[in-house]
Amino acid sequence: MKYLICLSFAFAFFSLLISCGGPEKKAVNNSRFFNLNSYFKDQVAILEKANTPLTKTIVHNGKTETINEQNVNWKNELKPFLEIDITLPAHILSYSIDSLVEGNSTTLHYSAKDSTPLLRDIVIKLNNGQPDTIYIRKVISNSYVSSMETMSYFGNGNYELKVKNDPPIGKNIAFELKGVAGNTIIN
Repeated sequence: MKYLICLSFAFAFFSLLISCGGPEKKAVNNSRFFNLNSYFKDQVAILEKANTPLTKTIVHNGKTETINEQNVNWKNELKPFLEIDITLPAHILSYSIDSLVEGNSTTLHYSAKDSTPLLRDIVIKLNNGQPDTIYIRKVISNSYVSSMETMSYFGNGNYELKVKNDPPIGKNIAFELKGVAGNTIIN
């Protein structure tokens, strides 16, 4: 019986020792990175609540096609932007950050430190602390494909996507897609 009591105390002490000990884990400081994912989720909520219509224009092989949408699935429409999350711990050490402040305007430039990340550049222009324009450049370059995609967001559901794909074998693919929300016009 004494043996069981001693064993129980030893086990409890050992468990306490293990739970209290161990190396301290440090959180990665990603506060220097603008949370694009949160921003675009907010944009989706605002646009859906306002039931904002959208005019999309695509230019491909010299042909232009325009469609008007009244019931827009903004989460789907802004999906390419929602997929960008530079605040992930895996990205923190991969990018350098430059900033320029002029009056009420701030420009943040995140650039890849080398050519391995898919996201090469993100430029965010803030006006009074709120995003005015967001520019994102993605690059894929390997023996199978050479591709560049630029995405620009001008706020309130207005965006532009440009894609250029140059495979070593086959046809080059290039297109431009513009989305104009409500009555706003982008140049």
